[in-house]
Amino acid sequence: MTTENAKAVGQFLLTHQVNNLISNYKQQRWATNSEKMGKADTLNIWWSINEIEKFLLKAKENNADGVKFCFGVYDADENGTPGNQTIAMVATQQEATENGTVNKNVFTNTTYGKNIVAYNRGRIYPPPTDLDEITYDPYELGVTIIETKNKELLIM
Repeated sequence: MTTENAKAVGQFLLTHQVNNLISNYKQQRWATNSEKMGKADTLNIWWSINEIEKFLLKAKENNADGVKFCFGVYDADENGTPGNQTIAMVATQQEATENGTVNKNVFTNTTYGKNIVAYNRGRIYPPPTDLDEITYDPYELGVTIIETKNKELLIM
């Protein structure tokens, strides 16, 4: 299936819908994750449009017709972000099977052998810090009130 023929499955969102998604995430996942970690977990990941376009070009060069965003967690030995959530963009290609359509990972040949076409290492927010010293962007969508382990209230 080509990119042009792939059926659209997403939709553009209104501001209040984004606000709601982010607020739900903060309340239902982020606060608990951060408390367990003893530091602020990742709220979002940023890439420049140029980086995303380069990834999409590489994906298209390898016959991808889609991208899946895989949630992950950095290893304990990761420099600066151990244990934080992340997202990996993985190039995919739709394939019809007896059981319906599947989105298979796309691979390419590299000097290291066959390798998945994927991208990671965006700028995480909030930056790695202690939960009690958390910083935040007051213009960030999805405002939530968080209680720290020291019983202080933070507006996120």
